[in-house]
Amino acid sequence: MTLNGKSPVKFVKYLLILAVCCILLGAGSIYGLYRYIEPQLPDVATLKDVRLQIPMQVYSADGELIAQYGEKRRIPVTLDQIPPEMINAFIATEDSRFYEHHGIDPVGIFRAASVALFSGHASQGASTITQQLARNFFLSPERTLMRKIKEAFLAIRIEQLLNKNEILELYLNKIYLGYRAYGVGAAAQVYFGKTVDQLSLSEMAVIAGLPKAPSTFNPLYSMDRAVARRNVVLSRMLSEGYITQAQYDQARSEPIDANYHAPEIAFSAPYLSEMVRQEMYNRYGESAYEDGYRIYTTITRKVQQAAQQAVRNNVLDYDMRHGYRGPANVLWKVGETAWDSKKITDTLKALPTYGPLLPAVVTSANPQEATAALADGTSVSLHMEGMRWARPYRSDTQQGPTPRKVTDVVQTGQQIWVRQVDNDWWLAQVPEVNSALVSLNPQTGAVMALVGGFDFNQSKFNRATQALRQVGSNIKPFLYTAAMDKGLTLASMLNDVPISRWDAGAGSDWRPKT
Repeated sequence: MTLNGKSPVKFVKYLLILAVCCILLGAGSIYGLYRYIEPQLPDVATLKDVRLQIPMQVYSADGELIAQYGEKRRIPVTLDQIPPEMINAFIATEDSRFYEHHGIDPVGIFRAASVALFSGHASQGASTITQQLARNFFLSPERTLMRKIKEAFLAIRIEQLLNKNEILELYLNKIYLGYRAYGVGAAAQVYFGKTVDQLSLSEMAVIAGLPKAPSTFNPLYSMDRAVARRNVVLSRMLSEGYITQAQYDQARSEPIDANYHAPEIAFSAPYLSEMVRQEMYNRYGESAYEDGYRIYTTITRKVQQAAQQAVRNNVLDYDMRHGYRGPANVLWKVGETAWDSKKITDTLKALPTYGPLLPAVVTSANPQEATAALADGTSVSLHMEGMRWARPYRSDTQQGPTPRKVTDVVQTGQQIWVRQVDNDWWLAQVPEVNSALVSLNPQTGAVMALVGGFDFNQSKFNRATQALRQVGSNIKPFLYTAAMDKGLTLASMLNDVPISRWDAGAGSDWRPKT
């Protein structure tokens, strides 16, 4: 029997020869491409000593965080500190054959290509975890064929340099997970206010679903898409045998309780923290924000907060003694249509707070009481006791009569400032004066507390270190010393008359200015 006049043996032989030629041609092309690209590839050996960008943190003397500076939020964790469920969630979702391939996954590439061919669009990614690591460390995010080729070659090199656990640890600390969070440690804190070992399976699945599209699947932007993506991750974990059906059902039914969590600042010392930031930047430049510096200051919470309270209380007391300058703004006049609550709330949210002072809008007022809305949607009551100080300001030395009733001071529609005093609310105003305070340890010279002004948001000018004081009587010892050097004594008599010298060039007497 023949096939087109040729024996089956010869046909198979031709097919084998063709296959070998194709393989050799393909291998040669890949080798040639590699030799062409090799000079352009970065040195992956740097991963052995890589230093991830970690923000600078400023601490008090007793180890409490008071400030953090840096564009990226990252909390480095070792692989041992990451729960196995978290690791498995990423592997099941991003690279199910992670432990089987050597940087690139031909099976995954073929599967993704098949899906793209039959569906008409690329719905599955083919990048392995190692390829993603290569892209995050060495390449740009641009979507080009050349970038993908470089990514594949770099992934193979990385697999030759690092073991699987080292690759995973770098990846889980480097990957961007939205909201300026880099790595699973930061993501756990940003979204759930927890450490990675405190996360539930559902929360781990939420985080593991973010690398594909950190904004699209972000629970702070779109809860519906975040839930759908979490369920995909859980489904992948179930199909790969990482969790049981019972675990899947429980995690899938759990609501996602995600909120933005800022860095856990123990207490605020903004003027001192800014001094530290400036000093570190002057010494180390931009690397000050990236190299994970931890700076321990000499202040303590108790003394610093007492200093801040002293400055604010005394500035407010001084300002109140000089009278009330009136409302910050009038949103509507008495008799006009009042604003609705949403418009009031939106207006207040756009206004800053200054220390203990909160913006408020008077929504009702009678002789005994006024009601004021706050930015959080709540309302507070103001009584005569909290505004008896509000004599009308006339000048720095004069004030008007003491008010007798609430409506002598505030009216409906006014935007005012309020502050809480014990359990009551008082009328307030943003002070026009300012102050500063520095407390030093007399034995060591260490700064125990530093306050540069009433409120850092109101003014970042540090009056403790940047203000230039008038010389005043401090000049007297220098004048007296110079006089003694000239032979004068404490008993010397001087003629206390104005000094006058004829200036021929000017054609007039010269007298020193006073």
